[in-house]
Amino acid sequence: MNKGKYKIDIYFLGLFLLCIYNGLFITDLIEYGPTLKYGLTLLITLCFSLRFLLQKTTKKQFTYMILTGIIIILSMIMNREPMFVLVYMALISARNIDVKKIIKFIFIFNLCFIAMHLTLSLLSLHYTGMLDILPYGTYGGTIRYNFLMRHPNYTAAIFFWTLAMYIYLNKNKKLWVNLLLLLIVGSFSYFSTLSRTTLILFGLLGMLLILYKMKKTKFLYSVIKYGFPISAIAFYILVICFSNHPSTALMERLNDILSFRLVFSAIAVHQYGITFLGRVIDKELHVSLFGYSIDTLTVDPFSISCLVTYGAIYLIFITYLLWKYAKKNKNNYYAFIFLTLLIIASISERYMIYTSLAFPIFFMKDTFYEENKKK
Repeated sequence: MNKGKYKIDIYFLGLFLLCIYNGLFITDLIEYGPTLKYGLTLLITLCFSLRFLLQKTTKKQFTYMILTGIIIILSMIMNREPMFVLVYMALISARNIDVKKIIKFIFIFNLCFIAMHLTLSLLSLHYTGMLDILPYGTYGGTIRYNFLMRHPNYTAAIFFWTLAMYIYLNKNKKLWVNLLLLLIVGSFSYFSTLSRTTLILFGLLGMLLILYKMKKTKFLYSVIKYGFPISAIAFYILVICFSNHPSTALMERLNDILSFRLVFSAIAVHQYGITFLGRVIDKELHVSLFGYSIDTLTVDPFSISCLVTYGAIYLIFITYLLWKYAKKNKNNYYAFIFLTLLIIASISERYMIYTSLAFPIFFMKDTFYEENKKK
């Protein structure tokens, strides 16, 4: 047996299972229980662990990654969220695997995932003649469609990030082709899901591609080094301001613009405070605070999710990885475009750890090693 091919195959088996694991959080077709969740977690961990043990590492690298892994596992025990462990394993076990191969694999999986949901949605509509089998709900009196996924925002997100993968993999495509694709897919995404966050991402990707063509993207180096911690701190300050002055016209307007993310974040911080390694919070929380009553606690902003439940340590860890990646890849502005979009998305969404969506995290896989390879 070819040992090199075996190591590659076992990695992509783990990646395939990880994509399925991510898909369970996005799809509305399957109701999964703890047995499936933790069974997949075990299989994915086994695949990535075997790949990690078969690859060459220095004693210093091995010690660093094991110690970091122990901290992440301790955090998982406290917050009961295995996703961070799985993403970490996917990164440290991907040495000497071309990042484009990884992204292409996820891209193909996402295409099949989207095609399946769109096909089943249309079949459901055809055979039942009912429009209410598709909509998730309404926004301002307008129907939002989720196409049999758990939420329209996830539907829009997978549309955007799958197209972003295609654009990344086809760097030499003519600019007008990519802009046309962004216009077509972005229009369909917005008018079906009404996701404003994703609409902004579509627009920003188009603008950044134009700036890249004009060689005007050097500022992205600073965005990658400092943008994530600055945005996290700024949003936390905004949450504190809302907590102290929830009824002012400005705060009410910002809360409305952010689709009530401010009030949910403020309630989470007020009820639970900040945790370093993580904790489990009650998502069925019934409480009245800041002039609002809730019966379900949904914390969407990634930074607040880390501070309240995942663990603040991940904000530090991701900041370090982004800083180190920027330092080692100073002129890789094309990759910086997609990392910038991921940082912006993290302000209002928590899917930064879902590899089916947040593919730019794989750019940082070589920051665990000494190589300085350009992606």
